[in-house]
Amino acid sequence: MNEADKAGLTAETAGPRFRLAEVYLLLGDMANAVKGLQQLEQIDPKFIEARKELLKLYVLDRREPEARVEALAVLQIQPVLDAYMILGGMAENNGNLAEAIKQYQAAVAKFPDSGVAKRGLGGALLLKGDKAQAMAAFRESLALSKYSSEELQRVNTLLLRANESEEAMKILDEAAGKTSPERRSF
Repeated sequence: MNEADKAGLTAETAGPRFRLAEVYLLLGDMANAVKGLQQLEQIDPKFIEARKELLKLYVLDRREPEARVEALAVLQIQPVLDAYMILGGMAENNGNLAEAIKQYQAAVAKFPDSGVAKRGLGGALLLKGDKAQAMAAFRESLALSKYSSEELQRVNTLLLRANESEEAMKILDEAAGKTSPERRSF
């Protein structure tokens, strides 16, 4: 008898167990949420929803090695934007810009209409010192969001952190000309 059988795990109990793990998470019980999602993997390692949730829990709990393994496992099953972004972000935080750019490029390739992926790529390129490509990625991100104030704020934050205040001002000037008068906040 395997561990899944011992725990009474079957395909029929997967749904309720997944919901139970969500409840544990809402209650702030990270340990039981993770344990429940790990048990679901024993039923079916390709149960993508459980794997995606487990990935998010590992990130929230700052368990980087487990998050990396889970993100790679998720990507073996199907392309998931969050998995690419998490891998890119972890690589970026660890100073591995080449790996971060690789992950963000993969995200852009699989999700070409994702402003988040393009912004991530732009941020990594900016840190690498490739300002021209970074600005192109940022402009694509902004265009996809129709120059939303949220996206403008995120892009400008990245530019200001990189001491690119002149570029931040250019982006804001461009945005002011591309938004409708009722969407302008100034």
